[in-house]
Amino acid sequence: MRIERLKINGFGSFNRGIEIDFSNDRLSLVIGRNEAGKSTIMSAIFGILFGFKDNNLKNKFEPWDRHDDYSGEVEIRKEDGSLVIIRRDFSDNTAEVLEKSGEQWTSVFLGSANPRGHTDEDIEFYQRLEQAVGFQDEAVFRGTVFVGQSALQTSITDQIRKLVSGSTSTDFKGVLHDLHAKFSELTMENPWGQTSKAKPRKLEKLKTGVETKIARLEEARVNFLQTMTLEQEVKKLEEKQTDNQDKLKSDQKTLTHFERFCKLVKDREAAKIRFDESDKRRSTYIEMKNGVLTIDKEIKSELSHFTKVGDSFPELVTRLKAETEELESEELFCSRDKDLLRHLKPQPNNKLGAILGLGGIAVGALTMQSLGPTVGGVLMAVGGLGLFFGGRMLGTGFRERKEELENSIKERTAQVRKRNTSIESLIAQSNGVLGRGDPDQILERYRRFKNLMEERRERISGMKVLGDWGEIDSTYQRTAEENLRCNGLMELVLEDAPFLSAMAEDKMAIATNMEELKRRIDFLAEEIEVTREVLTDAKISLAQASADVDYDLPALEESVLTEGRQVRRLEDERDALRIVIDTLDECVTEFQEGDLTKLSEEVSEIFRGITSNRYTRVTLSPNMEPMLTKYDNTHIQPDDLSQGTQDQLYFAMRVAIARHLSKQVSLPFFLDDPFVNFDRERLDVTKEMLDSLNDHQIVLVTCDRDYEAWTDKVLDLDTARAEAMADPNVALRLSANSN
Repeated sequence: MRIERLKINGFGSFNRGIEIDFSNDRLSLVIGRNEAGKSTIMSAIFGILFGFKDNNLKNKFEPWDRHDDYSGEVEIRKEDGSLVIIRRDFSDNTAEVLEKSGEQWTSVFLGSANPRGHTDEDIEFYQRLEQAVGFQDEAVFRGTVFVGQSALQTSITDQIRKLVSGSTSTDFKGVLHDLHAKFSELTMENPWGQTSKAKPRKLEKLKTGVETKIARLEEARVNFLQTMTLEQEVKKLEEKQTDNQDKLKSDQKTLTHFERFCKLVKDREAAKIRFDESDKRRSTYIEMKNGVLTIDKEIKSELSHFTKVGDSFPELVTRLKAETEELESEELFCSRDKDLLRHLKPQPNNKLGAILGLGGIAVGALTMQSLGPTVGGVLMAVGGLGLFFGGRMLGTGFRERKEELENSIKERTAQVRKRNTSIESLIAQSNGVLGRGDPDQILERYRRFKNLMEERRERISGMKVLGDWGEIDSTYQRTAEENLRCNGLMELVLEDAPFLSAMAEDKMAIATNMEELKRRIDFLAEEIEVTREVLTDAKISLAQASADVDYDLPALEESVLTEGRQVRRLEDERDALRIVIDTLDECVTEFQEGDLTKLSEEVSEIFRGITSNRYTRVTLSPNMEPMLTKYDNTHIQPDDLSQGTQDQLYFAMRVAIARHLSKQVSLPFFLDDPFVNFDRERLDVTKEMLDSLNDHQIVLVTCDRDYEAWTDKVLDLDTARAEAMADPNVALRLSANSN
């Protein structure tokens, strides 16, 4: 794994924050003067990953100056090349884990990440952390991949040694010591060939006590031999009594089943009747309610306008029809009179004209004698024609007829207006309902409305008679539950007494069986009472026969059995301890020949490179104590080495153990100026060794600028702080540059 980027806010001296892009190369150098924040950066990395178990340490790094938040994040590239971001809010110990898929970041964890917590979220976070960096424990991480100033000489801690040996609670020496101590407490035996003058232990003492009690038990059995016959008699009586009591209990139980079954049959029938009644009542109520809703829906959608008319509506319809008929009649006659008036013309009175014309001719004839025939003829012609035409114009009746028609039209028009006014009044009295269409159809719909309203009233009355819905439904639910309960109880009874199923419908068979059971119960009860009296007499005789015996035989037998079981258990424990100790010894040997040997070879390979092959091998003892071997097979203890060589040795062990414990994760190494005791030659060799760790990221923190020659990837805190002086509110940003 490699750390790609670090971002912290409000942490230590970086109250305005800092963002660092680490180099992908093997060695990145973080350089700066003392108090520039180099060690703070290391502490921030560990704090983001593992949190702070010590609140004092957490409070130490929270700045006193103004800061926006107290948090940080680390971007990590895992062994498979995928990227992971771990964010932590130090103020409340919450964290978020994000994984990159393609170009998208996905949050896979968000919650508590308290190093002192034990919630499911805390456990899940540290499991994800182990997948990313190989460890869950900060102390182990620091003890392997972090090397501080003057820390190389520090030997491997007990915790690291226990992890390497495969134990997280104690090391194999402690386990073997505890097992041998437990074996010694248990028995004076020594199966490993060592002589022992130990006094008897727990197992031997218990065996001795058991043997003593066995002897006493044999003696007690002889004393009790004479009471055996009586005991057998008592036993037979007790067995008979027990058998009779069992039979009595069985018969009583069967009788109880019968009685309970009979009661349940009655209860079930009654519950069924109550349920049917409540169901019918509920169904009727629902049917009535649905009918009311249907009626209300029809009235609302089609007949709502009838709600404002009164019971006199049919009379209004009749009156409207009469008025309408009268109106139509008046309008018809009025139209007829208007048509007659429009076509009315005078009719000549030919009869009167003829009479008058004849009179004129007669007068003209009379004047002919006096005036002469010519004048008389003219007068006769003029008078006859004039009177004829004048008579035609007299007595025709035209004016009278015209006046009559005009008066009739006037009267009928007045009647039409009166009828219209009456009709409008009737429509108004019906709130406009009669103006919606044909009166007969409206009346028919009104009758439908009245029938629906009557049906609605009847249904509502029926609902009221049935009662309140809440009480109806409650009764239904209660009776349904009661019915189900009775059926369930019946099933339980039939399950306990399947024989009742065959006679469930035969009440006579049930009654016969119940009577037979009662007679048998009475007989057993009487026999039990007689046997009780005989048994009491037998026990008194037994007590008198054993009155002189001092031993409590049952208690003694129980004690012998109990202690015998304890002896067997202790013997099993002894044998198990022997197997465990032998197995652990074999495991220690296998470990020393296996993982520890491989670890020694890896340390030897690294140390040979650091010391230019001056030492051929480093051998690690079961306690992880190193022993060095030179080419002349000379063995050297670490204390016999110079300070610089010891630092190199322990650094090699750190690298090898980190690889071993991290499950082959290529962990980064954080070096906080650890090579202060190295001379120039050892520094050159150490640089070559660091260069050879091509699968590990190395972050070297120092104030010594001579190290700048080791890499072209330098993160200069002094330069970054100087550039940030122009705007102290802007966060620092470091990126590995090429010198």
